[in-house]
Amino acid sequence: MCLKDSSAHRFMLINSNQPQGRQHFTIAHELYHLYIEDKPTPHKCNPGYGSKNLTEQCADMFASSLLMPEAGICQLIPETELKTKNISIATVLKLEHYFSVSRQALLYRLLNIGLIAESTRSKLAEAGVKYSARCFGYDTALYEPANEGLVIGDFGEKARHLFEQEKISESHYIELLHKININGTEENEDSTRR
Repeated sequence: MCLKDSSAHRFMLINSNQPQGRQHFTIAHELYHLYIEDKPTPHKCNPGYGSKNLTEQCADMFASSLLMPEAGICQLIPETELKTKNISIATVLKLEHYFSVSRQALLYRLLNIGLIAESTRSKLAEAGVKYSARCFGYDTALYEPANEGLVIGDFGEKARHLFEQEKISESHYIELLHKININGTEENEDSTRR
């Protein structure tokens, strides 16, 4: 989720329950809404591939291009695999970790730039992500939830500002505070310590 007000204040909220690679894609997707989309409206996004409106498709393509530039991908794929369009699981793992993205995001990017066929994408998607990473000696942190409670910037301050300007309701404000592990309904502790 992201918000931008008329004075160009921006903030985004990323679900830390999602795997780290998915979070990276979501951040890039939301950057499209915050910096490229003409008039973004607050909404809940589900970045990734599938049928959705044109704006969401553009945000997904932006995220893919930003995180996984075609030239960079091609440089990392062995020439024999590039020529045959038969990308191995070892190469997929190398690319996932190099670009720090999910398997799903990488496979759709390879499909969209014509480096694999749909049948290859489906086959590679069926391989157990964590299992294959361990088999090839990769760390599995990319596939695990991460960054719980991490707040970068002035999220709480901006949420309060939106609430005070009556752009969001009190319940929405409290919900946003809960997302950064702050209980917005507690009484002022200073006034109770007398």
